[in-house]
Amino acid sequence: MGKTHSRPNSEREPLRAARQITFPVRLTCPSRPSLNRSFEASVVYHVDTVLLDVLKQIEAVLALQHSEPAVRISAVSGFLKQRIALSQSNKQRLRMLQYRSITSYAEKAIRSQGVHCELEMDSVPAAASSGRLPLRTIASPNTTSPGRGRGAACKSQSASKPLQTANPRRSRASVKAFQKRMASLTVSGDAAYGFYDEVLADLDQRDAVRVSSTSKIDGGVEGQSWGGLSWRLRGVLLDWFLDLEHDLGLHSETVLAAVHYLDLYLSRRTISRHSLQLLGVTCAMLASKTYEVIPQPMSEWLYLSHDQYSRREMVQQERQLLAAIQWAVFQATPCNYAQPWLHILSLSPHSKSAHSAPTITSSHRMITDFVLRAAALTAHYLRTPSRVVAAAAIALSFLYLRRPDDPQSGRPVDGGESAPFRRWTASEQAPQLELLAAASGLDLRGEAVRATMEVAHDRVCQMVAARHDEPCSLFKAFTDSVAVEKRYGPRCAHLLDDLDIRHTLRPLRL
Repeated sequence: MGKTHSRPNSEREPLRAARQITFPVRLTCPSRPSLNRSFEASVVYHVDTVLLDVLKQIEAVLALQHSEPAVRISAVSGFLKQRIALSQSNKQRLRMLQYRSITSYAEKAIRSQGVHCELEMDSVPAAASSGRLPLRTIASPNTTSPGRGRGAACKSQSASKPLQTANPRRSRASVKAFQKRMASLTVSGDAAYGFYDEVLADLDQRDAVRVSSTSKIDGGVEGQSWGGLSWRLRGVLLDWFLDLEHDLGLHSETVLAAVHYLDLYLSRRTISRHSLQLLGVTCAMLASKTYEVIPQPMSEWLYLSHDQYSRREMVQQERQLLAAIQWAVFQATPCNYAQPWLHILSLSPHSKSAHSAPTITSSHRMITDFVLRAAALTAHYLRTPSRVVAAAAIALSFLYLRRPDDPQSGRPVDGGESAPFRRWTASEQAPQLELLAAASGLDLRGEAVRATMEVAHDRVCQMVAARHDEPCSLFKAFTDSVAVEKRYGPRCAHLLDDLDIRHTLRPLRL
């Protein structure tokens, strides 16, 4: 009793009528990342529809003009809850595709999870000896869609000419190395690297909105204003932001997003000096809600502001902030560029390259993070794209971490290598810098990057000079040996103390 199958057939709940459902399809091709794409397909959700019919429907959408070499579907996964290789030796799984109904899976799961198809190069269609109907060959497209210039960049065919047309600063060798690295990351790292160009284009578009607004702010010189307030107050407020990052353990994106909220608000509205701290704590709270896994509650932010404001005032200020930034809570910060570029250069903690020694990797990451925050304290940051700031910070990390006995180190020769992190010479860094230029699409020796490096270096030198008098929160955070060792490793505990940054020779040369 109570079992569905114990009831007579006439009493069972009838199946719903057949209907058309749409589901997402994602393609990945390790040997040809330019074929990586996503689209939507549709199929009839009915008991008579088998899984093989779903694959046929996907092939119908993929029917393109024939060109060589061709590719075919080698494996499928997604709502199937398992990966099914379409090989002739896998006959049991292939029979499942031919006889299992699509109604064996929940319609909600099919719509949300979709189908993931893995493609492989094959000029000859697969044989039909397995008992299933043969899948038609999927021809690779002759042209790429707009916006895939560099991210479709991982082409195995002779695509160096279009890439050089889009970015003449790339050398042929750097393009080839970049393509090889992106193809490797797409397979072993993150499939999102197959859409590298699309992601960077979206970041550039969002960041352009910020730069066009904040570049109108006058600041950085004594007597000039920052959104109607003294420019000195920005440094005080950002110093408080960086202190919060150190004390609360916030992510890098959280702090820089709060800085963007603040600059965007004051570029479009004015505020009294009394309400500046309310605006600052509201920016930090909104950034915490957006970027942190577990955001700080409002009571914590009210406590950090010494209970000067009420909950009602903070909610009202948050509404005004969202209206001022036009609800663009996901800001394109320099961290969004620097983190994937460090991964491409095998300098991230997730890198598995043979030349990415842990000491070198952690040192570059620490210097890059430090320079990014130092650059944010300058007026130059307001009118500089985040892409340029990130490239300049990584380039400065290479300059600071060169061997002191190298002729192009930028520092006077002191007789040899005195620390384990000073390992690379300028010639050894050259391939990595070329790869960075290819990934960023920037001329690292051009005026934009060079000027940003100079400004960031000046700000770093100011903090180093004031280390004994009145050190700022940023410098104290990156010289706190316990916190630095926990985040970057034991070899970086005294990195800023050991590096002779102030004696770097001018002009800065890579």
